[in-house]
Amino acid sequence: MQYFPATFPKDKDPPRQYFFDVLNTVYPDYLRQIMVHANNERMAADTDLNKTSSIAISQFWEEELKSMPYLSCKCQIIFSKFYKC
Repeated sequence: MQYFPATFPKDKDPPRQYFFDVLNTVYPDYLRQIMVHANNERMAADTDLNKTSSIAISQFWEEELKSMPYLSCKCQIIFSKFYKC
């Protein structure tokens, strides 16, 4: 049984919604496995990408930063009377 045309125009794929509807109808368990795997990959906290795109600070600087007050300048109109942003 064929669900998609035999050929597509160059650089053209089947519509995403239609593709997943057919996949879910024919192979619901397989689609569920794909979704679980994709979600686990997205939510993995210990990936190489996270390690290369983050920096570590020393304990001294962590304590220094935590000791300083954080003032957001989003509400500059309200806080401009009291704090200089």
